[in-house]
Amino acid sequence: MSTVLTITASIVIGLHGLVHVMGFYVYARLGEIEGLPYKTNVLKGKLEFKKIGMIVFGIIWLITAVGFVIGGVALGTGHEWAATLILWTSIISLIITSLDYSVAYMGIIVNIGILIASFFL
Repeated sequence: MSTVLTITASIVIGLHGLVHVMGFYVYARLGEIEGLPYKTNVLKGKLEFKKIGMIVFGIIWLITAVGFVIGGVALGTGHEWAATLILWTSIISLIITSLDYSVAYMGIIVNIGILIASFFL
């Protein structure tokens, strides 16, 4: 992969990780963000997590945030294990964004793009 593509991919992956912090922030009940309401259910209300379940859901958003940021930095600095970390983080991210698709639909698209690109890293 060219240097420009590697740097671009690293930045996109890292930024996607930072967006995941918003999910943690809201679902762990640390604060509010307009357009990302706190709720205790996912799948447009079809699956109830209750308060403790949403905190766990928020922690998973934080774990994926850390995975994407570390993966992006590792990719940019040439670490061979970066692609594996990015792949697995994207899979987990795709699951949680799919569960919350009513507000995280753009994340689903980004995750699919990252998953496809990860096979070329």
